[in-house]
Amino acid sequence: MQKQERIEQVLKMIKSQKFCTVEQLVNALHYSPATIRRDLTHLAQKGLIEKSYGGASFVGTGIFAEREHLYTAEKARLCSTAGELIRDGDTVFVDGTTTTYYLRDALFKKQHLTVITTNLKLAIDLCDHGVNCFVPGGQLCDTMMLGGSMTAQILERFFFDIAFFSPGRVSYDGGIDIPEVFANHTHIVLKNARKRVCLYGKKKFVPQVKYCFDNLGAFDVVVSDAEFPGEFADSFPDTEFMLIK
Repeated sequence: MQKQERIEQVLKMIKSQKFCTVEQLVNALHYSPATIRRDLTHLAQKGLIEKSYGGASFVGTGIFAEREHLYTAEKARLCSTAGELIRDGDTVFVDGTTTTYYLRDALFKKQHLTVITTNLKLAIDLCDHGVNCFVPGGQLCDTMMLGGSMTAQILERFFFDIAFFSPGRVSYDGGIDIPEVFANHTHIVLKNARKRVCLYGKKKFVPQVKYCFDNLGAFDVVVSDAEFPGEFADSFPDTEFMLIK
């Protein structure tokens, strides 16, 4: 059997059951544990699944709704502080994550903004409040999130006063994890933004990340409720770290 066909089988089973252990996949599909683990790593790097201890869960349709209501108070606190960086008249990029979705209240309060976002729910909310908002289009990677090559091509045309991102994980040495399906347009927006802001909660701060997209040095400002290691100041001298108590 071809590799791609095998990977599609793995994804189909995870998608149908929402979560599968490595043992379940081995028993059902009759591949070795090592092969299954390599396929899970490949799918995780594509942003299609999320690996956890002993297995993997599907992160396609519905994951935004599942995560939207997790740690809402923490997300709102991060976004309240980060939102103070937005100025009237700015052109703002907001990524498709459930964390940066909570920037909406700060965006509602500003005047004459132009907002470009890959978060469909945020775009609808902003439109309802009369905020000038654009959605770049592209692959629907979730019920509310856009990504892929077409999204990257469209975002290449924009320049931003400020851009907000929330990575999947941040490692103790400052590495950041962003699913591959969002990686290209993230690189483009970082290149085209005057000020780049990273937000993450302490539950995203982990010993290491599986797929290292970049590091915190790619951002001008980092906002978190996780204590910053002392070496961050030396490792990322051009980055401002804002700790939320």
